[in-house]
Amino acid sequence: MTARGRILLADDDPQDVELFLIAMDRLQLAGNVDVVHDGEAVMDFLAALPPTPEARPKVVILDLKMPKLGGLEVLRLIRADRALSELPVVFFTSSMQERDLLEGAANGVNSYVVKPLDLGNYMETVEAMGAQWLLGEST
Repeated sequence: MTARGRILLADDDPQDVELFLIAMDRLQLAGNVDVVHDGEAVMDFLAALPPTPEARPKVVILDLKMPKLGGLEVLRLIRADRALSELPVVFFTSSMQERDLLEGAANGVNSYVVKPLDLGNYMETVEAMGAQWLLGEST
């Protein structure tokens, strides 16, 4: 099965970005990932795309705690934008706070995934996200 689209990853931690790309490389999907390092860059990236659904990423994966705009603020902006409101958004974060989960759900996040601390579990989790969003495989 081949990839169907791209992922936009927003994370300000270089190690997390590197691990994410390594996991995606295992699925031969690293070339399908665009990376930005803050929430403002997410909105700039999305605004620069042609206004067609085909040009948009299949999913936006956001860290909650980022400079300039945090993940929750980015989610709110995406959901408030008529052209982007249906774009799938996943929080991929180290936060296990119930408040963050509830705020994400209240604002329309599609999924909330806690970054595993164990390297093996981290890689498996990222591979599962890539398979789900780019290969259409259920996990």
